[in-house]
Amino acid sequence: MFICNDNIGCTLHEEEQMIIDASRKYKEFMEALKIDVDKDPNSKETPERVARMYVKELFKGRYTEKPEITSFPNIQKYDQMIFTNCDVVSVCAHHHVIFPCKVFIGVLSNPNPKSRLIGLSKFSRMVEWIANRPTIQEDMTQQIHKEINKICKDNLGVMVYIIGQHGCTQYRGVKQLNSKMVTSALSGVFENASAKEEFMSMVNNVLRSI
Repeated sequence: MFICNDNIGCTLHEEEQMIIDASRKYKEFMEALKIDVDKDPNSKETPERVARMYVKELFKGRYTEKPEITSFPNIQKYDQMIFTNCDVVSVCAHHHVIFPCKVFIGVLSNPNPKSRLIGLSKFSRMVEWIANRPTIQEDMTQQIHKEINKICKDNLGVMVYIIGQHGCTQYRGVKQLNSKMVTSALSGVFENASAKEEFMSMVNNVLRSI
């Protein structure tokens, strides 16, 4: 419960109580910053808005159950790479500033009917569930790799590659507006140069098209 990027699971009632409690505390936080919440018309509803945003959006991966991901057997014995990418927004655990990320995932299928595949949208759903919580990019990368590796059973390799732009370095401190952080996690055949090069070629093709 006390590790910020864990999933702890909460009922809707518990979420609503969290919003009430967090609203009260956030109002105190704003008042400590010398903002008169009660008299300022722009700030009057802010504590509740912020609390609801964190519970229902930015941190929702902490409180909601893991999405149900239906897999299916590799009946056609597909033996090539499955490659996909998605955009997500996470929150830095150190400063609670958002960092948007481009997430790239590659899975090399095992040409075996016992291996399992998942639909394209399921990758994005799992990534979003993990990203929507306070975390650091290194941990998020490993968590995504672990879950995809588990769902796509009997695969020959999984690679996750993430490019993040961190608000905590863009808007404070060194203020590097164009700085990016790159992390990766890989297993199986992606530890070999040829498979990794094929994956990175696909990543570069996507980036060039943006």
